[in-house]
Amino acid sequence: MWLGDQIPSGPPFAATIGNFDGVHRGHQFVAREVVASARRSRWRAMAITFWPHPRTVLPGQRFLGYLTTIEERLALLESYGFDVALVVPFTLDFAHQDPTEFVASMMRSVPLRELWVGQDFRFGRQRSGDVALLEKLGNRLGFTAVVVPRIGENGSDVSSNALRRLLREGQVDAATTLMGRPYRLGGVVVHGDQRGRILGYPTANLAPDPAKIIPARGIYAAVAWVRAGAFAAAVSVGIRPQFEGADERVEAYLLDFSGDLYGYRLTLDFAARLRDEARFESVDALLQQMARDVEATRAVIAPALESFRASRPERHRNEPATSPGLSPGCP
Repeated sequence: MWLGDQIPSGPPFAATIGNFDGVHRGHQFVAREVVASARRSRWRAMAITFWPHPRTVLPGQRFLGYLTTIEERLALLESYGFDVALVVPFTLDFAHQDPTEFVASMMRSVPLRELWVGQDFRFGRQRSGDVALLEKLGNRLGFTAVVVPRIGENGSDVSSNALRRLLREGQVDAATTLMGRPYRLGGVVVHGDQRGRILGYPTANLAPDPAKIIPARGIYAAVAWVRAGAFAAAVSVGIRPQFEGADERVEAYLLDFSGDLYGYRLTLDFAARLRDEARFESVDALLQQMARDVEATRAVIAPALESFRASRPERHRNEPATSPGLSPGCP
């Protein structure tokens, strides 16, 4: 289902296709190339993406979670210059298409002149189509298949799967390097057990999007965006072992902030992992460590906070909004 009737009329497209979860540095490289090619030829630039992720639909697949919501993904794709995003609903029927029919149906919906793909791009039933077949089909159907190499970092590929593993291990600084920006987790602030307030460190308890990856348990330094403002935040991810907690929570203590956040949407950009979650000999020992965590957070975040605030457009200061011009096929 390509939803071609929802594509705005106009010049043909240079396009790229993929899941684009995370819109990491590899995706960004391809985006810049596609947009530049489209501008040179006076075409439009299109990103073709899928929702939900194929691994959530196909049987026998393991999926660690999303790096970006569909709204975040579309906002990021727009920021790299795409004119149109085609969000294709991924279903079992769609996955079972023959590779040739997959491309033919795309061409019936999209006036395509170039299709940019990675060297390991696979498509159609059981991923049986490859770049060699795509090039043949392009010659037959009137578009050029442009194959780009994978981007590497320190000897490893930049990939969404690598990012998921890093976040599951708590390596948020390494994830920042691969993404080109900090990992973002947002949610509505909900009521907790008020223990942080009693201890002198009132925390905002997030109810994060359940589909997104939550970094490994531990204490982190982050930038918190809320009510059009940015604050350094010491963030705890875990079960609160000091108080026999059982459910995993994401709690953020915003430095130099006062006010009521209940019901507001708060977004965390993870900057650094400070330490593991731990149980201490006493509450006093915990409080001493929390004070050190706050100072460590201030040291990590404060020097760059003003430039961080200035560099972010107002529309990105909470969860990015979907751009109407970039979501013609969004379910």
